[in-house]
Amino acid sequence: MSFRRAPRRLLILAGLIPLLLGMWGAGGAQAIGRANPATCQDAAGGATPLVDCGGPATHLIFSVQPGDALVNQLLNPQPVVEAVDDNNIVDTNYNLLVTLTIGTNPGGGDLLGTFGLTAVAGVATYTDLSITHAGVGYTLLANGPEEDRAAVVQPADLPTTTSDPFDITQPGPAPASCNTIYGVTDARSNSRFFSVGSFPPHTLTALGGVHQGDNFEGIDIDQQGQIYASTAAANQHGQKGMLFQVDGLTGALTPAFSTGYNDVEGLAFRSGGALWAWVDGKGLLLIDVDHQSVGLAVSSTRHFEALAWNNAGDKLYLAERNKLWTWDPNTLAFSLFASNLPGPVLGMDVRPHGNLLLGVAKQQKILIWDPITKTTVGTIPTPGYKPIQSLAEYQCQQPG
Repeated sequence: MSFRRAPRRLLILAGLIPLLLGMWGAGGAQAIGRANPATCQDAAGGATPLVDCGGPATHLIFSVQPGDALVNQLLNPQPVVEAVDDNNIVDTNYNLLVTLTIGTNPGGGDLLGTFGLTAVAGVATYTDLSITHAGVGYTLLANGPEEDRAAVVQPADLPTTTSDPFDITQPGPAPASCNTIYGVTDARSNSRFFSVGSFPPHTLTALGGVHQGDNFEGIDIDQQGQIYASTAAANQHGQKGMLFQVDGLTGALTPAFSTGYNDVEGLAFRSGGALWAWVDGKGLLLIDVDHQSVGLAVSSTRHFEALAWNNAGDKLYLAERNKLWTWDPNTLAFSLFASNLPGPVLGMDVRPHGNLLLGVAKQQKILIWDPITKTTVGTIPTPGYKPIQSLAEYQCQQPG
């Protein structure tokens, strides 16, 4: 029996059938071997995944760069490192240890947290990293071994990868708490800060200990709740006329800058943000806190002990023992307002409804004084704190 030889074209087709069947499954066509980057990207959300997309890893990349943070606070965002091939496709078979260390270290900080992670499907996701000291321009280094799929020799390291720079910032002082009065006492140049609730039960809290020889005589609070305090001439540490930031929770002091004047007796923020201060025997200062610039707005030899702007910002109250004066910023004129303050006033602030808070020499209480009736209408006890040298209230809302 004789057979007829099949045409060459049919033979080629028959030889391709097993290959085509191997590429076809229940879900449809599936690629064989390593796909190119474009194909992997296109198939990422497809119904039929491609096999072996990426690898072996040749280097590491930061797919999420480390973000800025405060000292000892979590980096935000936390870094993510991927093991990728030459086409920057993740090697999903990479499951080795990826370690982060500090590269550029402008603040001499230490990296805290879990900085060595085993990659999962080629990705190391960090969650608890922080740095201990402030600095501008930190970087992290990522290191990991090469993948030895044959497990024959000890793998070498992949090239070290450096993150983008980021900053670590020293946290500033805590702001004032809502509905709280802050004060400072000064006995023989030894100062103590305290806080007391604006509303009953008027809880009294010590803010830190005694500042020996500092002679703080001015305190006020800006619109963001930052507390500032000023020193006067009897400061024994070479810091006369200095501004400090005061932590609203602990009373800790952070030096801000020098005003250039020795005897700053009182501070008052005007609505709009400008800070005003009285210098004994010199006059009224205008201070730009942001730019640390100081100018003498009004020259005067008066001896005012306390000052406070009214809520409209068009009248400045100034206390001179038991006399209350006002100053008009438009006419630059001083006017006597009252001569019956309840004693030598050392500290003063204006409440949201217009009454004045007064700290009076030798009294362990804050007096509430009505400028309409010119009478004392209430008191807030401050046992153990006298003389109250300066006062500042931060009211955010009414109680209840």
